[in-house]
Amino acid sequence: MFLVFFSGNVCCAARNLKRLQMPPSELSVHSPTIGRRTQQLFDDQPIRQMGNSIEVSQTNQRGVPYNAMRIRQGCTVISFVAIRTSEHIDSMKNNDTPGAQDNAGRSSPALTPFEIQSARPLPPEAKRTVESGRDTVRKILDREDHRLMVVVGPCTIHDPAAGLEYAQRLKNLAQEVGSTLFLVMRVFLEKSLAATGWKGYINDPDLNESFNITKGLKKARSFLGDVNKLGVPMATEAVSPLLQQYYGDLITWTIFGVHSIESQVHREIASGLPTPVAFKNGVDGKLESAINAIRTTGQGHRFVTVDNHGHPCVVHTHGNRHGHLVLRGGKGFPNYDSINVQNAEQAMRSAGLRESIVVDCSHANSYGRPELQRAVLANVIDQIHAG
Repeated sequence: MFLVFFSGNVCCAARNLKRLQMPPSELSVHSPTIGRRTQQLFDDQPIRQMGNSIEVSQTNQRGVPYNAMRIRQGCTVISFVAIRTSEHIDSMKNNDTPGAQDNAGRSSPALTPFEIQSARPLPPEAKRTVESGRDTVRKILDREDHRLMVVVGPCTIHDPAAGLEYAQRLKNLAQEVGSTLFLVMRVFLEKSLAATGWKGYINDPDLNESFNITKGLKKARSFLGDVNKLGVPMATEAVSPLLQQYYGDLITWTIFGVHSIESQVHREIASGLPTPVAFKNGVDGKLESAINAIRTTGQGHRFVTVDNHGHPCVVHTHGNRHGHLVLRGGKGFPNYDSINVQNAEQAMRSAGLRESIVVDCSHANSYGRPELQRAVLANVIDQIHAG
């Protein structure tokens, strides 16, 4: 249930029910006085008395009830408890959503983050991988760990069996290079689209446009849990801010792409994530948006979102001080060369940020050609050796 508390002088019909001596069906319910104003919430809505409470039913244009507002009298507050009725859930399945516009299509109930997490809980060994991975990346960014972080893996996951085989191979490689490199597996479950196409494993896990998102969420958590149990930390891109609550507890490193770095919602979410966060330079190759995003997410924010039980809530974040920059090229031109890296370092220093930079060997840095990624990596290695 969703609780909203309005404090103020108790002057609702709930308080005056006995004094009014009116049949419940003739009552109009008003909110408590907030300051000097009294706002009428429900007018000519069906009302029935339930002990020391009254219940107000709201209906949509077709007469289907979708909320039962139960109003209880208290000493200093009156609580309004919104209860979604079974009739409303059925109407949602039949494209009868209250207030829906013609372009809204149909809607259906979704499981809450808590329900998905309960169905696919975080195994203890997976939790240890996540906590250890996050701590290691933070230490690398804080210059307390001399190793380099390397994020490697497929563009997006679509075959969990193949992804798990890849994770096992990566684990074996990580054991060989662990003294100098910290390997993180790239596991993108959502696709950020510039136009149209498949939107990722969560959105359409069967790759047939059936869009069984509930199945996608459950299978995604299962896959992430299996990889973490191997001891392989994972990175992902935060495309939908809300979905981070469904699987964010399984992620070590989070990146924000070119389509979200200027989004206030994404910056607010990043400020409260438990992972280090990275921001790609803009699609035009400029650094300003990404640097502003790093600065913004380093500060605390207050914003409205939903909690793990699907209830609207106000979140107060403390800021994420482990934001850093990703150079991915732009407008068809690379920016991984030493001159561009030095310019990026100078820009970060000027903004009062630590010069923590990740070079993306893909995208515009390799002109979108996978066979050129080795050349990009070789150049980056030479830059590191040159100091």
